[in-house]
Amino acid sequence: MRKLIMLFLLVTGLPFILNAQSPVERVLQEVEKNNTTLSALRSRVEAEKTGNRTGIFLHNPEMDLYLLNNRDEQVQRTNFNLVQPFDFPTLLGRKNQLSRALNQQLDYEYLQHRQDVLLEAHQIVIDLIYLNALGRELEIRLEHAANIARSYEAMLNAGEVNILEHNKAQINLFNSRKASELNAVERASLLARLQALNGGIELEVSEKEFPVPQIPGVFAEWFEEAAPSNPFLLGAAQQIAISRQEERLARAAWLPSFSAGYMVEALPAERFAGFGMGISIPLWENRNTVKYARLHTEAMQQRQTDIETRYFSQLKGMYDQAKSLQELSLNYRSMLQNLDNSGLLLKALEAGQISLIDYMLELGFYYEAVNMMLETDRQLHKVIANLKHFSQ
Repeated sequence: MRKLIMLFLLVTGLPFILNAQSPVERVLQEVEKNNTTLSALRSRVEAEKTGNRTGIFLHNPEMDLYLLNNRDEQVQRTNFNLVQPFDFPTLLGRKNQLSRALNQQLDYEYLQHRQDVLLEAHQIVIDLIYLNALGRELEIRLEHAANIARSYEAMLNAGEVNILEHNKAQINLFNSRKASELNAVERASLLARLQALNGGIELEVSEKEFPVPQIPGVFAEWFEEAAPSNPFLLGAAQQIAISRQEERLARAAWLPSFSAGYMVEALPAERFAGFGMGISIPLWENRNTVKYARLHTEAMQQRQTDIETRYFSQLKGMYDQAKSLQELSLNYRSMLQNLDNSGLLLKALEAGQISLIDYMLELGFYYEAVNMMLETDRQLHKVIANLKHFSQ
């Protein structure tokens, strides 16, 4: 567990994404602390580490005791044997090294599961921020729709508009209300998923603005810094280390094993006692084990190269996608800031210069642009979350 803590401390240097005390990070810290899957996994890791420490000690001593009687001659003989087998010291050392390598791999496997859980929680938080921002927009739209509906209700009663115009205003209000309700339903569903990840403890995400993303300028340099702390790449490298330890253990298994013992044979008139030694020479039992271990190591090396290549290509695609989404998001913001006609459209509607259907149609273009901007921000931060958790 000490090494596991040190690995956690390594995951601090990603030069972009979120501040350590940001609301998103606080949620992730709570999930890591309360997640039942990670809690159970931590217990399993400790149990398996203990299991890996078995089988690395001396063999159990063997003791035999025989009481033999000859009824015809009424002679009693006692035989006592005590034997302690032991492996060649090199073999014991290889077993210890393999045990430590297997325990290190368990730490990496835990970090992989931790990464998956935290990434899932991060993605949910991003969706919640998006829904919060969209919900704020939908509340504004609902308020506008309600004001228009009340105005057209009054104008219908005054005979200034016909029933068709009045019904359009009511349909617009209905659609706005249902859009807000559906947003609330989806938000409640995401909060329930987040609560499940947090061990059943409720969490609230009230942020309505995404943090400003900061993407590094050179992907290759970032990848070179982030790769050494990625648990999947570390795990792949550790598989090679384990395979090499198994290869060394297989070679050491060809060394002879020994035994030392003490034997007593006692008769009524005489007694024999002495020490002895034995040797076991591995001639057939370990056949092909070294060859298999060597081929397995070569396979693990090829697997690591494949994983690194795939990760580099996948993350490079995400990096390029993040850059494009960031530029698109800035374009949307600039466009919406300069081309917001919602106020002018409302004045034109109130002055009778445009019809209600024209107003809703023109306003719909603006609403669609706002929705696309928020969706772009959501996708951008989801890509950034994947990049962030690559190094955790």
